[in-house]
Amino acid sequence: MDNKIFLLFISLTSNITCINGSNGYSPWSPDGIKDLWCPKSSNCNAEPSPTHIDHCCACDALPEWEMLNYSPQYLSLEITNVKGSSRLIHYTVPANNRITFIHTNGILSMFPENVCNFSILYVDVSWNQLRSVGNITCLTELDTLIMKNNKVTYISNQTFVGLTKLRIVDFSYNLISKLDYNIFGSIHIMTFNFEGNYLAKLDVSNVLIVNKTICGGSYANNRNPIEMTNIGQSFLGEFSGFICGDSDFSNVSINEHPIFTVSEKIDQRTIRQYAPCGKGRYSGLAYDCDCKVAEFFHLQYYEFSRIYSKEYSESHCRSPSILENIRIEDLYFNQTLRDYMTCDIIDSCPTIGDCKCECTAQPNQFAIIVNCSNQSCTDFPATVPTVLNDSPLKSDAFSTIPDVILKHDIILDMGHNKISNVHPRHAYFSRVRTLDLRHNPIKTISDDISNLKSATDIILMQHKLNDLPQNIRNLEPDIFHFGKNGIQCSCENRWIGEWRLFKDASKHYPYALLCANYKNKTFEDMLNEFSECYEIETYYWTLSFIIPISLLLTCFWMYQCLHFEFMILKKRIFSSEKNQKSWETDVYISFDDDSLEIRYFVLVILEQFFKRKKMTTYIPCRDAWLGRTEEDNIKCNMNKCKYGLVIQSSGMYDSDKSGGFTRRMEYILAWDLFTKNKIKKILILTFDSKTPQQFKSSRSRALFRYGLGFVVPNRTNSLYDKIVLTFDEPLIVNSKYKVQRSKQIQNNLWKNKTQTDVTT
Repeated sequence: MDNKIFLLFISLTSNITCINGSNGYSPWSPDGIKDLWCPKSSNCNAEPSPTHIDHCCACDALPEWEMLNYSPQYLSLEITNVKGSSRLIHYTVPANNRITFIHTNGILSMFPENVCNFSILYVDVSWNQLRSVGNITCLTELDTLIMKNNKVTYISNQTFVGLTKLRIVDFSYNLISKLDYNIFGSIHIMTFNFEGNYLAKLDVSNVLIVNKTICGGSYANNRNPIEMTNIGQSFLGEFSGFICGDSDFSNVSINEHPIFTVSEKIDQRTIRQYAPCGKGRYSGLAYDCDCKVAEFFHLQYYEFSRIYSKEYSESHCRSPSILENIRIEDLYFNQTLRDYMTCDIIDSCPTIGDCKCECTAQPNQFAIIVNCSNQSCTDFPATVPTVLNDSPLKSDAFSTIPDVILKHDIILDMGHNKISNVHPRHAYFSRVRTLDLRHNPIKTISDDISNLKSATDIILMQHKLNDLPQNIRNLEPDIFHFGKNGIQCSCENRWIGEWRLFKDASKHYPYALLCANYKNKTFEDMLNEFSECYEIETYYWTLSFIIPISLLLTCFWMYQCLHFEFMILKKRIFSSEKNQKSWETDVYISFDDDSLEIRYFVLVILEQFFKRKKMTTYIPCRDAWLGRTEEDNIKCNMNKCKYGLVIQSSGMYDSDKSGGFTRRMEYILAWDLFTKNKIKKILILTFDSKTPQQFKSSRSRALFRYGLGFVVPNRTNSLYDKIVLTFDEPLIVNSKYKVQRSKQIQNNLWKNKTQTDVTT
């Protein structure tokens, strides 16, 4: 078998002291696995933070075996067939397991079949015919893998599994058209090179390695335009950590900067907090200069140049057409041009019937412009493009709009519509910076105007207002553009002039507020004309205070002084004969039975009079039931009477008289039954004086005021006529009473008969 033999250069490292001396290096490890030495000559320790130091060392540090003396050893590489298969042949056992494998400018199509038999640290197989990496997971000590200028087309995220010590990879100028998501996985790679390949899509996980300080990677001179993706949906601000590493996309057309892809949820002005180190090289790069790019133009010059590289002056815009071929450097220093860096927002832009709006993100002004002008709108849109609680109110159709842009201020243009009532009730109005309502027939403004707390311009020109809401005083007057149309000046809105004067409002067009009823006079000018407004207002305020208090005091006085009159009035309005079924006697007569004169008057004169009128009477001293107490007799018999007659005389209620307590009880019970509609009427007779007795005098006066009292010594009127007029209907002539009385008699007879039969 005629095989071509190649010599394999084997470098054997020894464990002797580094040639350069250990004093020239400091031990450093990025992950606790790789044992590297950072040269002091790089001045990495002079960097401002540990992250910057790590970034410096990631680029300059060397493995131990490169620092130590080594002796070359030759191995044979046997090509086993014309397709490039091979195997390693060695005649002596290597002095140690640290081997360097170099074979360039050959026809290798795959790694040697017995490559796993060696502990290889360094591999360089450039300029061969390899179409894939193959299974190299056995090379656990591998530090450097160089496979440039081969024919590799695809790198899997399983390719480097287990190669925890891998530090450098170089796949430049292959035929790679696809890289899996996160090809390095958990490996802490230092430097990677994919320059000059054929990638069409590139996931950001293969550019910005999260929470790993790396030297950087290159995708420069890629043969196709690259579309950046974010399959893992990793965003700065959502994970705890950082990104740090250089990137090179020189002479490549990409749809967006890699840092844009992961920073849509943060304010780009804080990018240093999340990406503290690392630089970009994007010379000759063409950008879509839209709103996402514009966000980074708010960075300070140093940060801007770090993100866009020192060669940013060589980069330019490829869209929109108005910015085509304009250099990034020119855009950074030209505010006017930066206003053209916008994005159209489509799906969440409000549409209500014929009222259709157009929404545009303009990061240079920190604004979202919602243009609903000339659409016959009669009200404000209920929503605008926004983000609530970090959950974007946006559809997949425009999910490329960064959340930080959707949190910008709102410029709402509602000009030339049909809005008559300004009612800014929706939550987004707190973010409205400019509200344009010119050429609307505005007649009223609601108190919700205070929701416009962030507004700097509220344009109301050509309005039809007659007044302003009180809550407008919470805002600055100079944010309003009233134009030439004024408002009627009067005492009622004098406060508007005071508000504007206190806030030192402008008196010039369009901020001045004119009086519609005074030519060329502002509200501030008319304050002197309405100087008496306060006196009138004070007068009205005084009246409005005094009148209710007076009415309240009057009502209180009337209730206190006329309390019993109101009780009698209530009884008359809501009168009912609740006790009618229990009435057995017409009149209960209460009097001082110790007085012989009054006793004669009642038992002889009045009794004869009531008999003539066919009215029955109950006289306590005559009709009281034997064996019962006075209290029981009063309660039981007064409840059976239709009327009450109280004959008051001097001293009858005195506590030292024998019957004083009884008379008091009769009066109180009669009043109580009367107000509860159990006694139909009470008549007070003052027998020997012209004024009621002091006992319960307020009640007696109330009865007199309602005509239920009579002074016997007053001979002007007839006592008998008064009694007849008051006690107008005897029980005996009442048909209901007759039937009721007949039933009671029958019941009593039946009870008597039953008792007799039982006795017999």
